Amino acid sequence: MKILIIEDELYNFRRLSKLLRRQEETADIEGPLTSVCEVRDYFADLGVLPDLIIADVRLSDGTVFEAFDRSRVVVPVIFTTGYDEYALRAFRYNSIDYLLKPVEESELKAALDKFHNLAHVLPVPLSDFSDLGDRTHRHRVVCTYKDRQVVVSTDDICYIRMEAKCVRVYTRQQTNYETGLSLAELEEELDPVTFFRANRQDIVHLSAVDSLTTDATRKTFVHLTFYPKVVIPVSKERYGSLKRWLGR
Repeated sequence: MKILIIEDELYNFRRLSKLLRRQEETADIEGPLTSVCEVRDYFADLGVLPDLIIADVRLSDGTVFEAFDRSRVVVPVIFTTGYDEYALRAFRYNSIDYLLKPVEESELKAALDKFHNLAHVLPVPLSDFSDLGDRTHRHRVVCTYKDRQVVVSTDDICYIRMEAKCVRVYTRQQTNYETGLSLAELEEELDPVTFFRANRQDIVHLSAVDSLTTDATRKTFVHLTFYPKVVIPVSKERYGSLKRWLGR
């Protein structure tokens, strides 16, 4: 069995390799791949896929999801990370487990057992399903509220705004939460039929749009049903797209 490790910290790679050797003595362990660029290059040049990937989420130049989106990786993945806000997103990428660092040997063993059980259940390798089509859009966003995690349905989102280097999700219930996802990641994963990137700071939900106004300089603003005091400017580059989006 060939196992690929994606990890940007050498200490974590060595520790994980040691734990793997105890569980999979005959495994061929490859890596570490430390960046999005390295992961993309690896899969671009690869003829035979690994049987299993163990991947950190945050790499030196971005998230591993960025690399997986470009490479369309279809083999099973065990994610290891110090950030639990990526858990829901991880399960869109053939994830069979999501382990928080520092990874415990018992948790790794359980994840490997799950992988082997999956291999026995599937009549063909998971990689044979690589052409089944695009992934579905995100339906939930994991947010932080004080010392706990809150899962917000995308149906409840009114708008999302970048504020002081933090991304905040504003809901129909007049509550707002911080999320660890970037606006770029959310724009990519949310349904473009329902959500619109109005400018560099704001993403708007279609059902929250109440009206549009134009000022003396011909700049357009979006007014929201659930937040009447909030006015979202639309960049000139996005105005045409906004009209088409509203007219769908």
